[in-house]
Amino acid sequence: MKEVKYRKIVAYLRSAIQAGRYKDGQRLPSEAALVRQFAASRPTVIRALRELQAEGLIDRRVGSGTFVRAGDRLASPAGRTFGLLVPGLADGEIFEPVCVALARHAQSLGHTLLWGDLPGEPGVALEAPTLRLCEGYVRAGVAGVIFSPLEFSSDKDKASRRIVRMLDEAKIPIVLLDRDFVEPPARSSYDLVGVDNHRAGYLLARHLLTLGNRVIHFLGRHGSAPTVRTRVAGYQAALWEHGVTPDAGWVHWGDAGDLPFVRRWMRRGRPDAVVCANDKTAALLMQTLAALRLGVPRDVRVVGVDDLRYAKLLRPALTTVHQPCQLLAAVAMHTLIERLANPSLPPRHVMLAGELVVRQSCGTPAAYST
Repeated sequence: MKEVKYRKIVAYLRSAIQAGRYKDGQRLPSEAALVRQFAASRPTVIRALRELQAEGLIDRRVGSGTFVRAGDRLASPAGRTFGLLVPGLADGEIFEPVCVALARHAQSLGHTLLWGDLPGEPGVALEAPTLRLCEGYVRAGVAGVIFSPLEFSSDKDKASRRIVRMLDEAKIPIVLLDRDFVEPPARSSYDLVGVDNHRAGYLLARHLLTLGNRVIHFLGRHGSAPTVRTRVAGYQAALWEHGVTPDAGWVHWGDAGDLPFVRRWMRRGRPDAVVCANDKTAALLMQTLAALRLGVPRDVRVVGVDDLRYAKLLRPALTTVHQPCQLLAAVAMHTLIERLANPSLPPRHVMLAGELVVRQSCGTPAAYST
């Protein structure tokens, strides 16, 4: 219910501002008034206002209230065309709502977002098609590109570097979405908008530890983006914090749907719980465990990251960290437009907080979010 009200407040105020019902510089209803209007809690109202502030639509002034930001709030001439390079769109449902929201934000600001055409079949090599699409954006003279670096291939880093070099040579600004193409803690010289992946891994492991689990494994897929390594670091930090020494043998890289692979490490020493790199991995692992006649959460507790649409439909429903897709899109578009307006700004890394969504796969009977 809290999530529904939060979305309702954001949608109502965004629509009212864009339709001109609230003029530039006009004061919005107070937090108390919004609490009454939507029968929502004050933290829910504040969360909605923070999202609108991140989108560049409002200013929140301590002691004065909340105001519609002036019409030049994004310092961007209308009518620009941007390009979107998301090679993982077909193989990861998390990007679909982000891309849809990016297109909507671009349109609301008078811009156009080109999606291009990349193969839609998971597992198809994406390096060459992504490079060709990038070449097309360069020929089209797009004003900027939002790029999610490649993953799951041996040439992913090389291809990503070729893409950013091509855009640099054409003097086209870049905002990286979700991940960098260099291993942390190193950073490239480009703006990056994503979630706090260290915190995501930490929240999941800490939650499992508070439920009494001590032997907690991590499962990811070979060739994953650097963000997954950051989740591993967060998971291990929580173990250390609770007096559990992480074992190198607790981190596994492979296909969660590969029954012999999963059977091997389950037989070596069955864990109390498994933190999965994402929801897709968690769903596959739950299927494999069922084939091994291991129950979730009875025998092994399983958690993921992303909060995909089907996460709550799994049986048992999946405990996960929610990715704020709408906010990711808004901040990425805002960051790109700011980069165009201020090319000399230093590279920025914007990390958004994911929310822990507790469901039954972790062994907790009641669902809630934190």
